[in-house]
Amino acid sequence: MILGTAGHIDHGKTSLVRALTGINTDRLKEEQERGITIELGFAHFELDGERIGVVDVPGHERFVRHMVAGAAGIDVVMMIIAADEGVMPQTREHLEICQLMGVRRGFVVLTKTDLVDEDWLMLVEDELRAELSSSFLGESPIIPFSAMQPQSTELVRAQLLLELQAFRQRKRRQELLPRLPIDRVFSMKGFGTVVTGTLLGGSLKLGDELELVPEPRAKTRIRKLSVHGEDVERVGPGTRVAINLQGLSKDEVHRGQLVSLPGQLRESLCFDAELTVLEHVENGLADRASVLLHTLTQYLPARVVLLEGELLLPGETGLVQLRCESPCTVLAGDRFVLRGFEKLGKHGQTVAGGRVLDPLAPRFRRKYYAHHLSRLRAFAGNDAEAALAFRAKDAGVRGVERDRLSALLPFSTEAVQRALQVLEKRAELLSLDDFPALRFSAVALAERGQALCDELAAHHQSAPLELGLSKELIRSRHFSELEPRLFESVLGHWLREGAIRRNGEFLHLSSFMPPRDDELDAKLLAAFESAGLAGFAVESLDKVLRREPSAIKASAKRLFDAGKLIRAKPDFVLAQSALLVLHQQLLAHFEQESELNMAQLKDLTGLTRKHLIPLVEYLDRRAWTRRQGDLRLRGTGLGLGV
Repeated sequence: MILGTAGHIDHGKTSLVRALTGINTDRLKEEQERGITIELGFAHFELDGERIGVVDVPGHERFVRHMVAGAAGIDVVMMIIAADEGVMPQTREHLEICQLMGVRRGFVVLTKTDLVDEDWLMLVEDELRAELSSSFLGESPIIPFSAMQPQSTELVRAQLLLELQAFRQRKRRQELLPRLPIDRVFSMKGFGTVVTGTLLGGSLKLGDELELVPEPRAKTRIRKLSVHGEDVERVGPGTRVAINLQGLSKDEVHRGQLVSLPGQLRESLCFDAELTVLEHVENGLADRASVLLHTLTQYLPARVVLLEGELLLPGETGLVQLRCESPCTVLAGDRFVLRGFEKLGKHGQTVAGGRVLDPLAPRFRRKYYAHHLSRLRAFAGNDAEAALAFRAKDAGVRGVERDRLSALLPFSTEAVQRALQVLEKRAELLSLDDFPALRFSAVALAERGQALCDELAAHHQSAPLELGLSKELIRSRHFSELEPRLFESVLGHWLREGAIRRNGEFLHLSSFMPPRDDELDAKLLAAFESAGLAGFAVESLDKVLRREPSAIKASAKRLFDAGKLIRAKPDFVLAQSALLVLHQQLLAHFEQESELNMAQLKDLTGLTRKHLIPLVEYLDRRAWTRRQGDLRLRGTGLGLGV
């Protein structure tokens, strides 16, 4: 379990952590000199046989972005409020940030109780109840604490034990992809660069190759893993971990990057989200508003594009697209916070927050909002099947990776897997034999297949003498986003459906029967018969006959099918009549002699070496002849005909 602190500056967060753990989380010289927390601090302690990780956040308004980074991954929050001051601006802002970041468990610790009398303490508690009534801490206990009264630490530990027991009963959102948002980077003498963070999903082990995203992207390897100062070989989700990175200097890594296995996480300049504006933001949030985006440990400027109307009023929730000034890396379901550039009275600068619906959203113009909204409403709802169907349809013929679905949909892994099974059973999601890791929308495949049929039908009508359209032309014109192997697999699906047929490198409708062109067939056959045994490629006749290449190939196929042309090699075609003559000549030769040398074959055929070599190779393949050194003997197939 990861425990986090929250609260206004100088309300005693670090003192409480020290009382619980014995660790001073103010490690920087400046923090110790000024007596305030500037950076994130980390500690741990044992409770009921389990090690609890603690993230201590700064309370000063100037360091709220550090606080947000610390809130990423915490399970329980201690909202710390000084009894002598009560609720302050950063109290409110930290509470709002915790709510927006999805924290749902915690309790209040009322510190410095030794500085006030009982009456004042009761007034402060009443104020707290009113202030927290509409938050997730509305029904939580308020624990009194004083650093001057060591026994009060036990009251906090007792409440933490209850939180730990509750934590054991509930499920953390399981992520399949291992990712660790970096919240601290430092260098250790003799080891090199070390990063720390909370592992949000999957697992990591010693020696794993890693990738850091977003920019600057870098590859590295795990040299050493440590959990609360102890070396380990493997870590699982929900663990505070330090990773010693191999081959990277401290200057090449920064807070805000994420650590994962290579190729698992993708960066984007925009993502779609469900956004809620805080009630105290008087003027609401306007379309195209500039904000500071905080998500996990990332912090960057962004612009809010409203997809429904021109203004989100205070307290309203709407669908938006966040367009970032630099790349960010998020997954569906991630929480985020938006902060403005000016203070909002007694509430700091936080204006809104929400959750990511589509981490890799396309950037689009306003006229496409309506179509986009229908898809996002499915993502924002509770229907995982509808959302998965939309996601697969959006992917089209590229398909979606089965193992990445949980990262692309804002639902639990279990819900996504159930939806996947249902859609597969209904044949709404398909797999292809050569790509078992991908899933394809049956609707998307059918639509693209119909579009291909329509194009083939139009081509058949405009060029009825041609065999169809070449497969490579279709791929380059309409499926350039697919690698050749995936295109072949998708094409195979359409061929099995039966509406399209393949003829060599050409595609045509199953119902299409190209009309015969007897005149062209005669000219083509005459050209090969005239050449005799000096074979050549069909394509070399394109300019000679002044006909479309596809029409000539269609004619050649008819002649091949009729047995009037023989393809000795792809670029060496012969007329059957010429081979019949040669067949008789070879029979006569081997009646008289047992061997045939190249000089004799040259005299027999009248061919030059250029044509003689492919011819004799063909004779060997047909078993009309059998090679023995430089000679040819009679083959077993010679008497079987052409």
